[in-house]
Formats: sequence, C-alpha cells, structure tokens
Amino acid sequence: MRINERQALTAGLLMSEILGVVFGASAGSWTKGTVTLLVCTVATGLAFLVLRAVYKNRPQV
Repeated sequence: MRINERQALTAGLLMSEILGVVFGASAGSWTKGTVTLLVCTVATGLAFLVLRAVYKNRPQV
C-alpha cells in the first residue's frame, strides 16, 4: 500500500501533536507545554518539507 503526501503529513503532524502534548504535560506549565507543542509541530513540518524536496530531486531508476 502506498501512502501519498497528504497522508504522510497528516500522520507526522498527528504524531508530533501527541509527542508535544506528552512532553508539554511533563513540562509543568501551560507556557512550556504550548512552546513544546509548537516546536514539535514546526519541526515535523520542516522535516516533511526537506524529505519531500530530497525525494522529488532523486533520479528515477
């Protein structure tokens, strides 16, 4: 089964939200938790964009 870009991004963002909530809850304050959640989401989005650029630029065999 192949996964398209939208499904991959959705799964990645969902995973980052879960990790952000878990790490944010352990941070002890709403401010730290919110920042942790935002950092996880932004990092996942950037990683997705980088991987997509690398994948699209690779030679087709």
